[in-house]
Amino acid sequence: VGHARSDIAIVLGLAERLGLADIFFGCDQDRGHDHVLAPAGLNVAHLRANAGGVTLASTVPERPYAQEGDGGARVGFPTPTRRLEVYSEQLQAAGYDAVPRWREDGGAAVDSDYPLTLSCAKTVVFCHSQHRNLASLRRLQPDPIVEMSEAGAGARGIANNDWVRVVTRAGGFVARCKIVKDLAPDAVFAQHGWWVDGPDNSPYGGDRPMAANLNQAIDTAVADPISASVPLRSSTCQVEKLDGPRDA
Repeated sequence: VGHARSDIAIVLGLAERLGLADIFFGCDQDRGHDHVLAPAGLNVAHLRANAGGVTLASTVPERPYAQEGDGGARVGFPTPTRRLEVYSEQLQAAGYDAVPRWREDGGAAVDSDYPLTLSCAKTVVFCHSQHRNLASLRRLQPDPIVEMSEAGAGARGIANNDWVRVVTRAGGFVARCKIVKDLAPDAVFAQHGWWVDGPDNSPYGGDRPMAANLNQAIDTAVADPISASVPLRSSTCQVEKLDGPRDA
C-alpha cells in the first residue's frame, strides 16, 4: 500500500505541474478513489470507518457478454459491433491498421554486432517493480538474472550464475546468467524492475546505482503509434561475461 500511495503521489504531482489538476480530481487522492468506488456504492470515508472490511450484496455474472439486454438481444462486448473484434473499424477510421501487423522497423532487425534478441519477463517473486527492497523476498531471488541458452552462453564462455553485461545500441545493464536448456540459441530473457542497489562490491552496488536496470538498454526512439509501447521484448543485444564485480 505504501508503494501504491507513493506512485499515486508522483502522478498527481506531475498532473499539478502540468496544469491538469482539474481532470485529476483536484489532485486529491481520496476524491479519485471515491470516483472508482462509486459504482459499488462505497467511498473512502466509509471504508476507513469500517477498517475490518465491508460485505456487499452483489453478484458477478459468469458471462456478462451473454446476458440479454433491451429487446432480448445479447449485451455483448463493449465494441461497436458488440462482438469480440479482431478487425477494428475504429482503428481503421483513425488511420491505423485495422488488424495488427508486423513492422520490421518496430522490432528486432538483424544486427551483426548485436546478434541476440533481448526480451523480458516478470518474476513471481516480486510485483512488477516493487518489493525488491524486502529482505524476505530478496532471499528468494537475491540478484537480477538473464536467461540464456546453453549454446548462446557457451559460445561466449559464460557459465551458469556468472555475472554478465547485456549491451544494446542504447545502453546496457548487468545480471547473473541463468542457463535454460530449451531456450532458443539467439534468445535472451531479462527482468525489468531492478532499481534497488545490490550488495557492496557487486556489479550493481551503491557506487553503481541503477546498473541492473533493464530500461537503460531499451531504445525509446521507436514506439507503437497506438499504445506508445517501446520494444521491451524485441531489442537486439550482445551479452559479455564480466571478469569481476569491478568490471561492471
